[in-house]
Amino acid sequence: MTADGSISCADEPDKQEIVIGQLLYCEVVAALVNLACGGSFVVKMFTMFEQHTVCILYLLCCLFDEVEIIKPGTSKPGNSEVYCVCTSFAGPEYLSKDLFEKLQIHYTSLAPEQAMFSRENLPENFIESVLTCAKTFSEFQTDAINKNIELFENSSKGKWKFLNQLRNHLAEDFVYRFNIHRLQRESSVVSRVYLDGTQLSYWPESADDIFSNSGTHETGSYVDRVAMSRLGWHERVVLQQDEISSLMNEDTLVSHIVHSVHSVEWLRGGKRSTTNIQRWNIDIGKPIEEIQSSRFCPASLISQLNEARKNANILQTTKGKELLKSLESRAQQKLLEFGLSSRPSQLASALQQCGLLSTESWAGLVLDTTGNARFVSEMIDAGVCSPEQCLALLCQHCAGKCNGREFLTVPLHNCLIHNSSEIEKFKSFGREVFDQEKIAEDGCLSNHNATVGVNSHPEPRIVLGSSFRHCQLLHIPYDELSTKTALLNQCVTALHLLRHGDCLALEISDTLTQFTVAIIYILHLLFREISLITPSFSTLPKQFLVCRDFVNSTQSHTLCGHMEKVLETLTTKPAGKDVIGFLPIKELFSEKFFKYIRSQATQHIKAQLHWIVQCERLLLSKNASYPE
Repeated sequence: MTADGSISCADEPDKQEIVIGQLLYCEVVAALVNLACGGSFVVKMFTMFEQHTVCILYLLCCLFDEVEIIKPGTSKPGNSEVYCVCTSFAGPEYLSKDLFEKLQIHYTSLAPEQAMFSRENLPENFIESVLTCAKTFSEFQTDAINKNIELFENSSKGKWKFLNQLRNHLAEDFVYRFNIHRLQRESSVVSRVYLDGTQLSYWPESADDIFSNSGTHETGSYVDRVAMSRLGWHERVVLQQDEISSLMNEDTLVSHIVHSVHSVEWLRGGKRSTTNIQRWNIDIGKPIEEIQSSRFCPASLISQLNEARKNANILQTTKGKELLKSLESRAQQKLLEFGLSSRPSQLASALQQCGLLSTESWAGLVLDTTGNARFVSEMIDAGVCSPEQCLALLCQHCAGKCNGREFLTVPLHNCLIHNSSEIEKFKSFGREVFDQEKIAEDGCLSNHNATVGVNSHPEPRIVLGSSFRHCQLLHIPYDELSTKTALLNQCVTALHLLRHGDCLALEISDTLTQFTVAIIYILHLLFREISLITPSFSTLPKQFLVCRDFVNSTQSHTLCGHMEKVLETLTTKPAGKDVIGFLPIKELFSEKFFKYIRSQATQHIKAQLHWIVQCERLLLSKNASYPE
């Protein structure tokens, strides 16, 4: 068995042994429970100065015939990484019942306060061996660090050239001496997937694909990082010395909002094949409490955004929220002065960017699956469509909050989850020809006086959806984890409503979890093109997913059926459990799709960070000018 776990200690290199101590303990206990008699165990460790490491080494020496500490030639000489190689395990039955029970008690995330063995239990020859190992490897590491410092202070192009040549020569010699050959992709444990140290990159679509290691290196010196860690968020991010001049007035920030430029990037639909869809599993696990890392965005950016959301007064205080409303209102007024009608954070603006809306009325129906008629009302107010072109799917509670607008509505039992009878009712709207007379006969429209133009070849429609308003009505946070059920429900409903060639536009949150990205992947298979659009101004985790030209096929019914199963699982899952994913992970790492999602998710997180910091600086500037 092998154990190669570690925890980043870049900000606390002097505490590395302490930080990974409990991880090392759990790795050893897991090996002792699972190893067969005579088995071998290789585990990564670091320095050997703390009592818990010494005790673990003694335990291993008691249970294996031989225990060696090795620094491989491929391990960087400047770090303290070593490997403990244990051979010929005595067997699990060799462990006493009392010791085995004690080992299991401390198999947790918390390290025990007391040592596993007392000092009197450790033989002197063992202590001498540990001291020899610790001294040998620490001296080796110290010597390598001193050489690195000397090279850094006295570097030259000639010396760097020589070192590069020497490194290449040693690599070639190593490959030759040990008869190393490139592993064929079909023999890889994780086939055709590259690893960059922390995250899977993508599933290359060509054998000639060149992979570039992105790396995850810390910036600045250790002293600089320690000094920054002692500062609060405002001092470290908002009020950086070189950014103090960026404290701006409201006019300047409004101008930045109005003139911000965002291009629309489309991703062509994926290959349409029903192969193996029936084998896709629904993965259930422990609910995610907070998104701290993702395959689809650098973890450092997610950490910065989480910190900003928790500390920014612009998001937490009444004065901050009022300032955000003022900024958006003034930006809207500026746009009107320039002859533009859409607010910078409105879906209508995103649709205009995509060329799906113009100043003239859209010829097809606008359908709302949000349960609050928010988009329909806004688009009527903006003059981009008329009430006669709109159909909203509303519950009775929300139907009374339509801003006095009169348009076709389909009463729902519940905004968030539609029952089977409602789904069957929705299917009647997905026919190739929208038959107004038939709908009227069904008696499901609350406004029979509205008229809908019927053509033998109906124009494409836009189906709209959002979970944003639900969160406001239910007073829950608007984030990716809170809106997953509403998002999936809207997608399932939309798929029953869509006709061939129709468009779908959803207001969604971040795209960091496998669950959300899996939904986007399925839509990517069902439409000719999809696009993720970040609002030109928003401090909220809000963006727009626009899908163009629906392809009605056998696969669409199969994929919709799979999503219905996921929705059913979400609503019937056991307490304390949640749906984590419902597609094979390799599907999400197809090269073009993965690169697009990662690029857009990263851009979206950066945009939120930018506006939060800019607005926070404005708020601080106002507070400084008008102290309470």
